[in-house]
Amino acid sequence: MRAFTRRFAFLGIVMLAVVCSLSGYAPAQDEAYGVVVPTAVNFGPVLVGQTSPQQRVTLKNTGTSELTVSSISISGNFALPGNQCAAGVKPGTHCNVYVTYTPHALETDTGTLTFVDNASNTPQTVSLTGTGATTVLTKTTVTTSSKSIYAGQQVTFTATVTSLGGGVIPDGEQVYFSSSGGGLGYATLQAGVAILTTSNCRGTDQATQKVTAQYVGDQSFYPSQGSVDIFVFKYETTVTVTSDPNPSVYGQPVTFTASASCGCPETPGGRMILHFPKHSPSRGGSYTLRTLEDVGSYYVEGQYFGDAYTTPAWGSVVQVVTPTSTTIAIKSSKSPSKLGQSVTLLAIVQSPWPEVNVIYGSVTFTSGGNTLATVELKDSRGSLVISSLPAGQNTITVTYTPGNDNYLGSSGSVVQTVQ
Repeated sequence: MRAFTRRFAFLGIVMLAVVCSLSGYAPAQDEAYGVVVPTAVNFGPVLVGQTSPQQRVTLKNTGTSELTVSSISISGNFALPGNQCAAGVKPGTHCNVYVTYTPHALETDTGTLTFVDNASNTPQTVSLTGTGATTVLTKTTVTTSSKSIYAGQQVTFTATVTSLGGGVIPDGEQVYFSSSGGGLGYATLQAGVAILTTSNCRGTDQATQKVTAQYVGDQSFYPSQGSVDIFVFKYETTVTVTSDPNPSVYGQPVTFTASASCGCPETPGGRMILHFPKHSPSRGGSYTLRTLEDVGSYYVEGQYFGDAYTTPAWGSVVQVVTPTSTTIAIKSSKSPSKLGQSVTLLAIVQSPWPEVNVIYGSVTFTSGGNTLATVELKDSRGSLVISSLPAGQNTITVTYTPGNDNYLGSSGSVVQTVQ
């Protein structure tokens, strides 16, 4: 019974195939099938009496046999200037047609693009819409001669302005170019193209800049803008710090100079600050330090903050400070003096630099090989009151012993006459 059922089902399939063959019906796997993309095209505003830019419509064959187009028709104020579908469409491929719109009045027009072919879903249709207008949209695109430049380097930008609603962009109109680094300049349109060659691109905190071209528009064409990204690099900067004199003497004024240099077309113009180890920073590239530093070696640094063309940078110099020389001036309160009379001897220790207004240490008074006294300096002065000097010419020698490493020792003498 089961075998009989299977033979009966098989016989039914064979008979159905014979009937289909005699009737001319093709199974689905042997059909062409047409798909249009897009199914609707809106041309938007188009200048009255002008023809719009072409819009592309694609006819795809998603079936398994070749699609043959017998006719393509279009209605309304729409035209078909380009047709690449006359040769048919093989399975898995496509062809294109191009449609335009020419309005005759300030109104909205509709139409239909129709494909008639051998596809199982023929015809395929595309709805068309457009509006007649007195002013239409435009599109601005921008290209650059180089994607990467250094600030101040010459580069060319090209802006192309096209109408999205037909007509021709007039010659002589202006396009303004700008970037995040500032304005770049104007260029004049010729045949829809404006070209600006400039060296005004400046560096910013971000290397990538957006260069924008702005079309100003007129009574028939709306303004539009486009942009392109470029990399604008700043030049590496070197900071050099010098000092004069170096080495210097304790208390001696020293002039520090910091300068910035680079391989750029502009002289670096950014802000400079000098940093000192024991003093407040000084604005500017040159400063004379008149206040004191102890003996030793010090880093003095120049900080450059950069500008539109150059990067920030640091530089330094090692300033060596050596001890200052000293001299001793000795004064007597009375010379000649009488035997047994008290005399005040005053020793004043001095530096050749006016900035050293206080000297620390001690002075020792001697006479004839005998030490009379050692006195600590106060305000760079030390004094001795004495009444025991013998009669005659007494040579009093004063020796200075420095209180720290900032000073060099010295000595001086005076003749005290005792009668």
